[in-house]
Amino acid sequence: MTGAYARGLYFACGVRQPESRPLIGIANSWNEMVPGHIHLRQVVRAVKEGVKAAGGIPLEFNTIALCDGICQGAGMHAVLPSREVIAASVELTARAYRLDGLVCLASCDKIVPGMLMAAARLDLWALQTQCALSWKRQGSACLAMLPFRRLMDLAYAAGRHVVESVECNVTFRHIVTPSALRNLIRVVQAIGGSTNAVLN
Repeated sequence: MTGAYARGLYFACGVRQPESRPLIGIANSWNEMVPGHIHLRQVVRAVKEGVKAAGGIPLEFNTIALCDGICQGAGMHAVLPSREVIAASVELTARAYRLDGLVCLASCDKIVPGMLMAAARLDLWALQTQCALSWKRQGSACLAMLPFRRLMDLAYAAGRHVVESVECNVTFRHIVTPSALRNLIRVVQAIGGSTNAVLN
């Protein structure tokens, strides 16, 4: 990021010295209509703290998210196409702002693969933080508070790690290779994974 005009606009957003530190985008799919995303407002705070602690500048932006369980009937016709919208919105935001790295916050079908598609197209250093919580299945409030604290720890670590890794010049495509994808297919077949794995 260069230019006094851009610096001035960042300054108006509360960002200081954007040209001297890594700009880390945080793609957050939070909204009030997806049960699996309702906690992401808290998770994103931990990611931001991790980014700041490692010397980066966290820049949160949002994308859409649809819930398969709620979008039944005619609404289901929108769910699979939403994956492409998510991928495009994350990709275009990262390209337009010339982000140095990316942390993607999501759970649920279509949103996770949509963000991963964006990361593959961008070929930045990117981390996908899986944010699913199984509150009802825990059977214990204490256990639930433990899987949530762990999630917050992982979110903080993701923020730190993405900043530390930007300098290494290791990008998404260095790790997600054709052989890695073939191995993933083997794992899905071995464990009898979801049919959504085939779609996504």
